[in-house]
Amino acid sequence: MDALYADQLNTMQIELLTYEAQIEELGKKLVATQHEYDETYEKFMTLMRMTYEDGSANYLDLILGATSLSDLFSRIENMKGLLGYNDRLMKKLESAKQELEDNRAILEQKTKDQQQAIAA
Repeated sequence: MDALYADQLNTMQIELLTYEAQIEELGKKLVATQHEYDETYEKFMTLMRMTYEDGSANYLDLILGATSLSDLFSRIENMKGLLGYNDRLMKKLESAKQELEDNRAILEQKTKDQQQAIAA
């Protein structure tokens, strides 16, 4: 009988250690994802501030201000590059936010699982 209880206790201790390791790993991943999200968000906000403050959102002025055909093509390519960068930055921001939410949900579930294992 004592061996059975000792085996059950050992199994529960191993399970708790596994939960603790998973929770710690998820916590680290959550911090890293939050950091990536914060950096991406700050880049995006800086870009938006610069666009607003410089008034460079007026693309028509950029195009009409071209001094030659090659300057016009160059300006159009630069605008396409900027718009592409903005798009990639927004997608990265959305992806990081979703990963952050997913990791928080997983961490909550693992913590609940650990608490249930302790209560059992």
